[in-house]
Amino acid sequence: MQTMITFLNELRLFLGLGRGAASLKEKMVSGATGMLGIGLIYMAGFELTRSDITDSASIFADSFMLIPIAATAVLLFCVPHGALSQPWPVIGGNFISAVFGIFCSQNIGVPLVSASIAVGGSILFMHFLRCIHPPGGATALTAVLGGDAVQTLGYYYALFPVLFSAIVMVAFAFALNFPFKWRRYPAHFFHLGNTLSRISPSQRGSEITLEDFIAAVNQHDSYIDLTDESWIELFELAKINAEKGTEHPESVKSASYYSNGQLGNEWEIRYIKDIYNSKRAKQSVRYLIVAGADQGTQGECYLNEFLGWARFEVYKKNGFWDRQT
Repeated sequence: MQTMITFLNELRLFLGLGRGAASLKEKMVSGATGMLGIGLIYMAGFELTRSDITDSASIFADSFMLIPIAATAVLLFCVPHGALSQPWPVIGGNFISAVFGIFCSQNIGVPLVSASIAVGGSILFMHFLRCIHPPGGATALTAVLGGDAVQTLGYYYALFPVLFSAIVMVAFAFALNFPFKWRRYPAHFFHLGNTLSRISPSQRGSEITLEDFIAAVNQHDSYIDLTDESWIELFELAKINAEKGTEHPESVKSASYYSNGQLGNEWEIRYIKDIYNSKRAKQSVRYLIVAGADQGTQGECYLNEFLGWARFEVYKKNGFWDRQT
């Protein structure tokens, strides 16, 4: 029985079958907003190509709907806080891929070669321009293999339907996700209104466990594009990086802040006021405790004692202490 359980668990991991931690409400909202987003952009594109706004509107009639935008909708409404779902990846990734795809289509006569270079090149450009968006590859491929309607448009294809669809879909993502506070889009807008109170080291009484970490992931209640094993790996890497701080600094300098890296009441940050030669011809340190249980207290000790106490240099940023890198 245990062998079967182990086999099924390994099979689940190989298949990438995740935990599905998002709540039923989140899943239903994702589907509903995605449905509305595609419906609205279909209507918008259809009406625009049938309007008399421009004399050339009719040339877009056969390609008013960008098919890869459906994949964009999955990202915007299922993973609204994902890095690949943010406005610049959506808009820049699709537009740049479209332009490069058109270039390949018009200048490389062999479809196989043209399609391959279009997709590979779009990936390369999206990397360099920091706008990686998976549907961009499909947008580039459509520019090459999209048929006569797309070929007739030429570089207009990058403007409509590609750029038009990307911008409108981002606007719809903002509007349709807005009523749901936990999934507001873009991610920065969500975090502006969801500031968490940070727990200072002096208030912590225990180390963070893997269970605590996974519980925080579940509390986010929005799909995050990492596998279960990747979460565990990240947590273990964070622990390894934390252990690197156990080595004490070889030297310290005046007018700098140092932490002992402890938790709870043991945590302390000291500001070095002065490093001087004491009567015994040994270097000593005068310091002020600026954070911790004995905040405001001054003291002095031999330099080697201070080096044994200190773990790393810190500085204050936005009201919080951060490790100096």
